[in-house]
Amino acid sequence: MPAGVVAAILTAAVVPSALATAAAAQQCEEADCDSASLVQFRDTRQESSVKPQPFVFQPDGPCSGGGAACEAAGWVYCQDAECSEPTVVDGVLVAKCLCWAPKNTNTSAMPGSDNAGASCVINQQRGGTPLPAGGTAMCDAIKDGKLISTWGPKGWKPPLVTSKCPAGTPFAWCWGAPCTMEAGDIVCDCPMVTVNSTDTQYLSLSIRACADEADPCSVTHNGDPAGSAVELHQHMGQCSAKPDPPCQ
Repeated sequence: MPAGVVAAILTAAVVPSALATAAAAQQCEEADCDSASLVQFRDTRQESSVKPQPFVFQPDGPCSGGGAACEAAGWVYCQDAECSEPTVVDGVLVAKCLCWAPKNTNTSAMPGSDNAGASCVINQQRGGTPLPAGGTAMCDAIKDGKLISTWGPKGWKPPLVTSKCPAGTPFAWCWGAPCTMEAGDIVCDCPMVTVNSTDTQYLSLSIRACADEADPCSVTHNGDPAGSAVELHQHMGQCSAKPDPPCQ
């Protein structure tokens, strides 16, 4: 991801705890945090018995490209998403994640090319009409009303934490994933990914999920490939009794 985009995102990510506490109630109300949909998504974690293999991500291999900025209303945010257990959609192992659309900005960071992000992972694994690739094609699709998961510096929803997991931990990669509106909720098909690397894998999740889960690493959550230039764990609180040292 370009240094300018990364810097803007990480700068905005550092939310003081007081502001996070004040903003949490307002934004939870906007996103309907206590909706029946959230309960339903948690219940589906116990229902699925499908256990095929996630996409194996090779650092510097397919889908490892960087990001680009997009100015378009209607982009979707999944960093704190509640996700179902993996299921197969059109031959691809995905997690269905309950996401939301920030209304306070049109600026987001999306995959920058057809060799980046979740859309690339899905296109690598299925035939038929490809999903909009990153870059201009993806930004234009969002402008045309397509629901696509990106992320951005002004759409942050505090409080957000990360969980430190073993290398190779599977995660739902929502960056660039296609989404649909289902019964008033935005649901994204985030492909399941595991990274062929010895680097620690970090997942992103809400403080609520951190409090409810004995082991977030065993639950399906959104994440970025281990070793990513965007090291969110250095800028967020951690869901751990022994967190890593903060970024200096």
